Amino acid sequence: MKKVLRFIICFVLLITIISCKKVDGLEEYTPYVSTSESESYFIDLVSELSLSTVAVKTSSGHGSGIVFRKESINNNLFQYSVITNSHVIKNASNISIYYSPTETYTVIDYAENTSYDIAILRFQTNKSLEYKHVQQIEDSIGIELVQGQTVIAIGSPYSLELFNFVSTGILSKTNLTYNGIKNLSFMHSANINPGNSGGPLFNLNGDLIGINTSKIPYIESGGDNIPASALSYAMNLNVFGPWVKNLKESDYVGTVKKPMLGVTVMNIDVFLTEAESLNLDPLLIANEVHGVIVVYIDSTKDAYNKVLVYDTITHINGLSIANLEDFTNKLKVHLIFGNSVELTISRKVSGVDTVIKVNVLLT
Repeated sequence: MKKVLRFIICFVLLITIISCKKVDGLEEYTPYVSTSESESYFIDLVSELSLSTVAVKTSSGHGSGIVFRKESINNNLFQYSVITNSHVIKNASNISIYYSPTETYTVIDYAENTSYDIAILRFQTNKSLEYKHVQQIEDSIGIELVQGQTVIAIGSPYSLELFNFVSTGILSKTNLTYNGIKNLSFMHSANINPGNSGGPLFNLNGDLIGINTSKIPYIESGGDNIPASALSYAMNLNVFGPWVKNLKESDYVGTVKKPMLGVTVMNIDVFLTEAESLNLDPLLIANEVHGVIVVYIDSTKDAYNKVLVYDTITHINGLSIANLEDFTNKLKVHLIFGNSVELTISRKVSGVDTVIKVNVLLT
């Protein structure tokens, strides 16, 4: 009887183990070995370039960037510099560099040029990190931009779940005037989205040639706004590189730590426009005409598990929220450490729009 019982127990355990393996997926994979020399080169290049590409998280949202300089402060401390867009850090505090989705560093100071829409962020650590040598800055040597050449964009659109997302395109138009500055910008067809701002654009030699800044989302035709694609702007390193090289210590401003709500939000119309390209499901949001859509929650903040992705924040402390700008302005007056705000949220629960209220501590 004992032998039979042992056999039954062993058999149940074996079935459980096998079942777990099936739940986890396939037990083994065939390694991918490209038969194309050009594809193998491209895969290796992307892997190398991704090492110095980072996400830039602020109190009001996030963007992307690239580590381009490493300086030794002393035997045990290094200082790193990151290029991003100045609009990524506009009116922001608590700026963090995500070297990976789980490895973060606090920005200690920054310098910016709003005309170029470029900012240089600095952080320090005792770890030796990868960085990208940029010849337009360090060597004062420009890189030719050729219409039709292949370009590679790397960044973190939407949220950190898409950290170092890669897209490709061609350089579509060179030497464009931007913010009244001749040749500051050029256009390309690589797909970029909110969160890509400040991220690097490379050529096939692996050279950094630009910083992704914005795109044209619509084209007006006959009074209608028609969705556009493949119309992306990047800032030209040949133009703003000398400004970066000539920065002095006195040009850097220390960051100020401020309390945060801990959520990243988007306007409803922007969310609906970008949902498909960001692999989001617009059917998961409530049917609201005002407010902002939550697309990311900081796991270190009080909002985590109280506010959810796809929630629509419609009110702060009983005051109606029209859009992102209105949300920012109404939240701003409550930004004191230890303050609590009441958020009214419209959430789709089992297909039904449900209104809930949560109190979130600002930390």
